[in-house]
Amino acid sequence: MSYVTICFLKGDLRGLQGCAQVILCLLVSEDPVLNNCFDGEESEEDTDILETLVETLENNSVTADNVTQVSRDVADVTRTVDLDGGDLDHVAELLKIITNVNSSSPEVTSNTVEIVDNVLDFKENAYEENVSVEAPSRILQALENQLTNLHQGGDDVNFTDVRGFVGAVAFTADKEYFSSEITFGNFFNSDKQTIRGNLNESLTDTYRGIDPSLLDDVKASITLPITLLDDIQFDASDSVPVTFVIHRTSNLFTSRDNQTEVVESLIVGATIEGKNIDNLSSPVVTRFHLLPLKVVGDERQCVFWDFQLAGGYGGWSSEGCELASGPDNESDDPIVECRCNHLTNFAILVDIQGDIDNVVLDVLSIIGCVVSVVALVITIVSFCAIKKLRSKQPQQIIINLCFALLGLYLSFLIGIDRANLGAVCIMFGALIHYFCLATVAWMCVEAINMYFLFVKVFNSGVQHFMKKAALVAWGLPLVVVVVSVAVKSVNYRGDYCFPQTGTMTFYIGVVQFIAVMLVFNLVMFVLIIKQITCRPTVEEG
Repeated sequence: MSYVTICFLKGDLRGLQGCAQVILCLLVSEDPVLNNCFDGEESEEDTDILETLVETLENNSVTADNVTQVSRDVADVTRTVDLDGGDLDHVAELLKIITNVNSSSPEVTSNTVEIVDNVLDFKENAYEENVSVEAPSRILQALENQLTNLHQGGDDVNFTDVRGFVGAVAFTADKEYFSSEITFGNFFNSDKQTIRGNLNESLTDTYRGIDPSLLDDVKASITLPITLLDDIQFDASDSVPVTFVIHRTSNLFTSRDNQTEVVESLIVGATIEGKNIDNLSSPVVTRFHLLPLKVVGDERQCVFWDFQLAGGYGGWSSEGCELASGPDNESDDPIVECRCNHLTNFAILVDIQGDIDNVVLDVLSIIGCVVSVVALVITIVSFCAIKKLRSKQPQQIIINLCFALLGLYLSFLIGIDRANLGAVCIMFGALIHYFCLATVAWMCVEAINMYFLFVKVFNSGVQHFMKKAALVAWGLPLVVVVVSVAVKSVNYRGDYCFPQTGTMTFYIGVVQFIAVMLVFNLVMFVLIIKQITCRPTVEEG
């Protein structure tokens, strides 16, 4: 069979003038379709290159003899041109052509990993434009197919290729290798690294057994149980083909069904080639360092990517997976641990549906609080400026109630969402707690005052009523808050800076206190209404 060279433009296509540019050459069989120059806008030129490349390779045989060079050149093209969402279909088709050769070459596999990495290495907003439903799933499937091809050559495999956005490790091992737990993952190896940093800037490795301290630095990891081979019934003489993959982003894992859910972690996966692994007796353990997403809810799920969902396009499923541990009110540890009874690609999914509503509620709350603060300031200034208004006891109670409400609204506006500031969050949580209780306490003082006005003769009542009322209404909430902070200050830290639901601080220091005050107010209300409605009337004449 004879081969000829087909040349395509390579490099920056801006300002294309004729055919003097550097060219990219592909070695293919049969009669080529020559396209050396392209006209049009930049994005159209880039798309034309990929489209023409697809047509050329479809019309000419890509075989085991030339697939290495073809895959290399496709990697060069995808690295050079300015990709957008509309190009993904062409890239998916090119990957399909390459992987359909079923080459077990490490070079072809490395080129495939690079192509996928190039696809992911462009602007997030560009990725959203013109992306078909099928393209990301097809690209992902092509990568997995080529990693399967790698194990089909009959030789021992020892392959590692970790890039900025995607990494793959594949090897063959004897059964003895699995006498210990096997852990694969991506780990921080510097304090300067971030969870969103390139994978190849972190430590990516596989371990037999693992130092637990290393798991504290995990970005994402997967641990295979010792009983894995017993469950899938491998013969002792068989070599075990293992593949691990890791993805920095979820751009290839696009689900048509989960429009209100986002991936909150890196994605890590494992396969034993040629085996369908599920219903394991011991779970596969995955660990994830959560991404710093601005989500309010904590409805996290341990999920895996199921290629069978959505008509074969794939989707996230939680079947066979459970959340073993994760961040709680007593810890800032961002590590989540999952346990699943099968192998595939795993991640953490968080539901953001509530966040959409919460944004609206947050805005309304802020507006309401600001209006209330302004009104309270006007009220307080008016009472303080006009001596006549503050001379009587009911007005003095109202002034104290206004101060309590003002403190509540201001501390809420400034500090309710300072959950990431540690001691600052605890301080604001305690202030919000205190002014909340003080507000309710002054409402009770108002109820007592009304009771004396309508039921009892006030001038024969409590001496120095306001001093005693102030001592109780300001002092009792202070005692409750001080004790709560002293016993367990961490209870003030969670999604919001306020006593967290499910804690004793919340149930005793908030719910029980307010409940007692409300019952007391209700009793006062009933007694006052009874006195008013049952008061004897004097008949005229």
